[in-house]
Amino acid sequence: MKNLNNIIKSLLPAIVSVICQCAYSQITVVDANDKLPVISASIYNGNGTDVIGITDYDGKLPKTAEQLQSIHIQHINYMPANINLQSLKDSTILLTPRTHKLPEVKISKQKDAMLRMKVYIRHMTVLNSKPAAVSESIAYLYFKENNDDGKPNSYKILSEDKFKDEKAYEGESKMLKSLADFSNPTALAFFDGYKHYNTLKGSRRMGTSWKRAGGIYYMNEDSINKRCEIVRDSLFSDKPFKVPLFGFAFSNIYNSETYSTELGTPRLYNLINMTDRYRVYQTKTMGYVDMVTEMYILGIDYASKEEMKADKKLKLSPFERPEGIVAADDWLTTTIKGMQRIK
Repeated sequence: MKNLNNIIKSLLPAIVSVICQCAYSQITVVDANDKLPVISASIYNGNGTDVIGITDYDGKLPKTAEQLQSIHIQHINYMPANINLQSLKDSTILLTPRTHKLPEVKISKQKDAMLRMKVYIRHMTVLNSKPAAVSESIAYLYFKENNDDGKPNSYKILSEDKFKDEKAYEGESKMLKSLADFSNPTALAFFDGYKHYNTLKGSRRMGTSWKRAGGIYYMNEDSINKRCEIVRDSLFSDKPFKVPLFGFAFSNIYNSETYSTELGTPRLYNLINMTDRYRVYQTKTMGYVDMVTEMYILGIDYASKEEMKADKKLKLSPFERPEGIVAADDWLTTTIKGMQRIK
């Protein structure tokens, strides 16, 4: 009996450790209003300086976050949250939804008018888990009336601010350094989620023709705040989406578009925001660059050819971050503190 007690005592620390790990793995991030899981929320360490991962398809924290004392959570449709895991009373973390105001669309009767979207873009590249470069921009995106591919026909950068951490580039290959120096903030501007609204209606998840490559579409519709988030995702599939190309392999593709439903079925002109995330591997070394882009719509109207020509002549103005869009202590603000501003 004494030997049995000694064995139990010796195993007790391991048992407690396993129980704690199980408890942490059950921590779920949910919407404070409807209590539904918040999928693909970005998880950072407590200081907001290291990218830990994202919540999974059920809103659960990544396993790598289980050993941390505190974490910082970000999602484009929710207020950021700092969480002390050690003092968490239950297995649920509540995120408060952001309030969205649909930009007013000014109607123009001119035949040559194009949809003009004023946007705030924030972009970050992470080189092998080290934040390498950050940019913030204000830009105009122009769309033809019958634009079916969701890609802007042209754009104009109005102002921008760029930062870089030279230490993150030390010892990396030229190819990865080049990727981390991502320069065009509008390159990932592509919006076609509204086309899938009717197909996804009434369902939070739906497999698509991408399934063989590991992709899935799903929609989170908020009837209270009159909005819907339409997601194209390969992060949580059984077969990661990887396509080798010129020495690189693309994987972990994720795109989210949020639309207002105040005026009924979503259309391009009632887009609220967009986030795009993917990872690019260098196939020889398996080094990688994570690219994260967020875009917030500031205003939408119609611009004539003359107005567009006038826009093109505008010179870059000093950058000022729009008020009320992001919190002062979010991931980008924290990351910038350890970087140098570049021209």
